[in-house]
Amino acid sequence: MAQAARISDKYIQQDEPDQEAAFQKAFTLELLVSTAFFVVLIFALPVYGVVYGHAAIIIPGIVAAASVPLSAFEAPSWIPYRRMQFVRERTLSSVDPVVSLVVTVGLGVAGLGTGAWSSAPSPAPQPAASRPAWPPPTASACASTAPPSASTRASRGRCSGSP
Repeated sequence: MAQAARISDKYIQQDEPDQEAAFQKAFTLELLVSTAFFVVLIFALPVYGVVYGHAAIIIPGIVAAASVPLSAFEAPSWIPYRRMQFVRERTLSSVDPVVSLVVTVGLGVAGLGTGAWSSAPSPAPQPAASRPAWPPPTASACASTAPPSASTRASRGRCSGSP
């Protein structure tokens, strides 16, 4: 999502003295935007399914759309990137493709990965925001290793810490 990229960029660029508060504000915005997009998808998928005569895409589409708000929990990977700990950030980000490959191949070998559902655990060519996995591996790894709490925070004013 383009908006999500802007939120992470603004978090990385900010210079607030309270970094935990800055992260919580960015996480809150990311979660709100992702959830709003998920709601739009939930209402749009049945319309597209009916209009194009493919009602079978509705349920897999909703399952795939559920990954959008879950992708907000990958926000803790912004912290090592901001600190220029690139190896740590890449290590956290690499969890998702590795686990997704193992799950997808495992489902295929077990004979459970047929039809539209074979791509539900992780379609590799899709962007990270649309990669469903239960629970999202990168989000789990990020949330378990992040220093600040991934709680939400709302305040009036700017999202940027620069004057």
